[in-house]
Amino acid sequence: MKSKIWIIPFISMVFLLLLASCGGDDPVEVSDPAGTITLGVTSSSYLYVYKGPCLELDSIYDCVLISFSYYTGSGNVMTYTQATHDCDGPFDIYHWPKLNDEGCEISDIGVVKGLGSITNKPNTGYAYQTQLIPGHGYVIRWKKSYKYSTSKLPYFYTRFFVTEYIVSTTGGILGVTIKYQGPF
Repeated sequence: MKSKIWIIPFISMVFLLLLASCGGDDPVEVSDPAGTITLGVTSSSYLYVYKGPCLELDSIYDCVLISFSYYTGSGNVMTYTQATHDCDGPFDIYHWPKLNDEGCEISDIGVVKGLGSITNKPNTGYAYQTQLIPGHGYVIRWKKSYKYSTSKLPYFYTRFFVTEYIVSTTGGILGVTIKYQGPF
């Protein structure tokens, strides 16, 4: 009889271990919203958030370009504002006069399950630069103005999700692959 007493605790332990090993489901990536664009952002490329009319009433410029770029050394993304009198001019950052490094603000909202899971626009946590981390979601807010910090214009928002690092053949990080959609 004594030799059979250990069977009940043993079966109970096995049952509890089996129950514990049936943990939660693995996170499943949320579907991308309509209009999602996937691209690689490296130190040699810029993501244009907005190019169009400057809506500031007292503007000395007709057109504004809001963009950001990834810096390999720091892993940070930096924002830019540029403006010109000609909205039909060349569509790249090198031909427009650079006005400041504060074209928009970026908020890291942490780990998300994909671009489609970014559904809210944060009220706080924005900065002019931030580090990009795979698996994290970000919200960019911007205005159709070259005077970002003093403009009374409303914010527009773009969301993006970092899917992975772009890695060189030697293992160095060259940039990131992102999915983005905006305005949202």
